[in-house]
Amino acid sequence: MRFSKAILVATSIIAIGLCTSGCSSSSTSSNSSKSSAQVSSAKKEESHIVGSYRDDADGAAITLNSDGTGTYVMANPTQADIHDQLT
Repeated sequence: MRFSKAILVATSIIAIGLCTSGCSSSSTSSNSSKSSAQVSSAKKEESHIVGSYRDDADGAAITLNSDGTGTYVMANPTQADIHDQLT
């Protein structure tokens, strides 16, 4: 009796595992096609953030260029100033 219950439980676990793995693989492929469609549509609607911001109280400034680059500068009274390039 114990042996037949053990086989029944093991078979049920394997069956549930196979059903779950089969369902997840089909939904993953449909999700990946949806995400690639969303990415391609997002590329079509791409716009550039261009401009600059300056904070005299903190001694910081940031500049964003149309080519996706920029600079960040901050005056630091106790250490070397920060001057970073952004991409």
